[in-house]
Amino acid sequence: AGLAPADLDVIVVASITGDKIFPSTACILQSKLGASNAFCFDISAACSGLLYALEIGNSLLKSGGRYKKALVIGAEKLSAITDWTDRSTCVLFGDGAAALVLSKTDDNDGDSILSVDLGSNGNYSEILHLPAGGTAMPATHETIDGHLHYLKMGGQEVFKLAVTSMVESCRRTIAESGVPVE
Repeated sequence: AGLAPADLDVIVVASITGDKIFPSTACILQSKLGASNAFCFDISAACSGLLYALEIGNSLLKSGGRYKKALVIGAEKLSAITDWTDRSTCVLFGDGAAALVLSKTDDNDGDSILSVDLGSNGNYSEILHLPAGGTAMPATHETIDGHLHYLKMGGQEVFKLAVTSMVESCRRTIAESGVPVE
């Protein structure tokens, strides 16, 4: 992006598989980059994490504050939480990462992001989750032996919900953007 690390004001990392519970992966990255001027934080939103982080970064730049440059990252190492003996999930999940630099400009012709439609529904939190490892179910020999530190998914339920939700979200976003479907 042609920037020095000191040019960054914000670093947002979206991940459910961060290096550590704390400090945030964003802080670890800040140190490795030498981006000492940036404030940093992680968000946990699984598959949609990069989109959430993008919206947060964009909103911070548009907030009228001092923020002018944001590094937004989505990174997952799902191989670390995948049960390789569970064929219903292990073939679906992999590792990946993407990084974007957002810049505030003086361009008054509008935003590069035309429309955003984010959503959540906590009523379905049990159909795709990691049962153990948090404060509700800390690590024990039983949770480890029971494979509860691996991703669990109700595949059919997730598929049905994702298809329905994504179609509706796409329709709302297209309508709000003013861009014809064609």
